[in-house]
Amino acid sequence: MENVNKPKEKMYVAVEQIDIKNTIKATAKETAEEVVTILKNKNMINDNNYYKKVEKILYNYNNLKESIKEKDVEIEELKEYGLKEKSKSVTVYCSGGSNSTLEDRYLEKLEKCNYEKQEIARYIKKIDKALAKIKSSKYFEIIDLKYLKIYEEDEKKITDDELAEKFGVERITIIRNRKGLINKLITTLFPESIIE
Repeated sequence: MENVNKPKEKMYVAVEQIDIKNTIKATAKETAEEVVTILKNKNMINDNNYYKKVEKILYNYNNLKESIKEKDVEIEELKEYGLKEKSKSVTVYCSGGSNSTLEDRYLEKLEKCNYEKQEIARYIKKIDKALAKIKSSKYFEIIDLKYLKIYEEDEKKITDDELAEKFGVERITIIRNRKGLINKLITTLFPESIIE
């Protein structure tokens, strides 16, 4: 009679081992997913490089506006003083037979500066339109203070904790709303991101 019970015991042991293996697999998967979620929430990993691109654009928004002024100065100086002549002590040999005149180079440089200025202005206009779409948000000031505000050299940029204190909310609320606003900017600035 003892032999009759042994196959049942082996069967129970085998079933228990399968259950243990499945439990371990499920636990490991859940743990890995939780770790990834936590790391994403802390911006330690990001599977969306558009988010970083938008942050970079916002951090450099004022620099872009300044570069328009710099292009204006460059164009005015070019118009007022012309191109600097090349040093006579350096001999240039052209193998292509194209020997552009000073006037040709001046016009090319002027055209290039105007083109670059127009491209920067076009891009700023695109950013302004994207920002206008989120400006009515209760939390737009997060974007303004975190990315757009011009800080003095010795002044530190505002932190999420300081923003939370300013708004009277938890830090996670600031992070969640900032991410939401940036995701709206992503769809406006990078519509192709919706397809990917």
